[in-house]
Amino acid sequence: MAGNGRNVVTLSLSVLLFVAFVEKSPPVALAYGRFKHRMAPIPFPNATNPDPPKPWTCDISSGAWSLSTNLPLYTGLTCPYIRSGHNCQRAGRSDMSYQKLRWRPWGCKVVQLTPQRLLNLFRNKTVVVFGDSVSKDLSTSIKCALNAANPNWTRFKLAGGTTRVWGEKMDPHNIRLASLFSSHLNNIGLLSDALQPPSVPGSGKRKQSAAAAAAGGALEAETAAETAAGGAVSTESAIARAIAMSAAADAAWPRVSTTVAVAAAAAAADEEAAVAVAATVGEAKAGKKKPSIVSPQAQQQARRIYLDQIDPKIKDLLPKADIVIFQATNWWYASDNQWFLGGQQQKITRNAAYAIGLKTLKNYVESSGFAGKAVVMGVSPSHYIVPEAGMKEGKCDVNHPMTWNQTQEVRRMDSRSFEMRKVQLQVLKGSKLRYVDVLPMSFWRPDGHLSKWTTPGGNTGKHDCLHWCEAGVTDSWLEMLYNTLL
Repeated sequence: MAGNGRNVVTLSLSVLLFVAFVEKSPPVALAYGRFKHRMAPIPFPNATNPDPPKPWTCDISSGAWSLSTNLPLYTGLTCPYIRSGHNCQRAGRSDMSYQKLRWRPWGCKVVQLTPQRLLNLFRNKTVVVFGDSVSKDLSTSIKCALNAANPNWTRFKLAGGTTRVWGEKMDPHNIRLASLFSSHLNNIGLLSDALQPPSVPGSGKRKQSAAAAAAGGALEAETAAETAAGGAVSTESAIARAIAMSAAADAAWPRVSTTVAVAAAAAAADEEAAVAVAATVGEAKAGKKKPSIVSPQAQQQARRIYLDQIDPKIKDLLPKADIVIFQATNWWYASDNQWFLGGQQQKITRNAAYAIGLKTLKNYVESSGFAGKAVVMGVSPSHYIVPEAGMKEGKCDVNHPMTWNQTQEVRRMDSRSFEMRKVQLQVLKGSKLRYVDVLPMSFWRPDGHLSKWTTPGGNTGKHDCLHWCEAGVTDSWLEMLYNTLL
């Protein structure tokens, strides 16, 4: 009897803990692919005791991280496609547990991902990833996992409408993978003004100096040579050209030469290249006022987000894809975003704007006749813990997942991520678009971020607590994505 009494007390305490940890609003279970998702957060997972209370219905949002003998699928030493600054292992990180933890959703029959299974799923398919720089982490995980099964890649050009992009093709399995940067997945103001020099007094026409024209021609010629050879334009190459182009253009375009260089480099490479170019050009012009990335004329237009229009690149390439993956939330947090509907600026909150923009994407994909599978990846959290003296932002230099109490503190600092997640759950309810809710599983994992390991030896004063080490957390995203696509 005494034993039964203790069991009753233990069970009662468990129930009380469960009720205390779940949000006050009732859970809303939504079906997406193979999984269900609740509006409430994870109640009380424990990495050392991953078994949930019984019974427990399948819910990808609730589970625990546990060590797996089958991970990693690849490492920072075996995959050659991990971007510079994203390879924690090569940078010198010695603890490897961040690569070996696997997310176990409670109550779900999850098919364990292997490189061969992913290859079989993607065989004879074109997979296109649209999103911000975090989506690039996911596309790298996809490529590295596939590479572990068959390291036989060639370049191919994916073209549709006015959009052209280089991707990778795996032979002989005819798997085509492409990744495109799209900050909001909606249409944004173009930097057309930034690409033009100012009017020359008295001429009434826009002209550029011979030096600037030569620099621009050289850039185009070198870029054409690289792409003709089947290679991507490297960030380093783009930086070098941008500096040369900026210097050549200084005399004629003192205010916008850096803008032209950065824009040209960004067109030749990608978003990360543009950021690197901006910083490097600024350093190269030491002693001068740090140049802005865009001209004052273009800044207003650059911040416009047209919520009722999707990114034209999505329109162009959606018909070419068999599987399309969307992930873009980080740029919605920018303080200088301006929301537009019907060509008119709207005074609305970020969450309201995001709901409209995401609904625009959902409606377009569903009404476009797209016959493939479309997936929205959930919000990827950041973990900028309280900064130390001398640091402008926080740090995430830890080697283990957070405890429950730690997650509550960080959640208070990053409540916006959960607000965005609520928007996703509400907008995508009943949608044909599948949804992979990565926020709850990722929220426990500050140890999975790049942290200080963006440079060899970790010798940096600034931590990256937004992007992820590869291999690592994004491979669990990939496993959930794989199961969602089955």
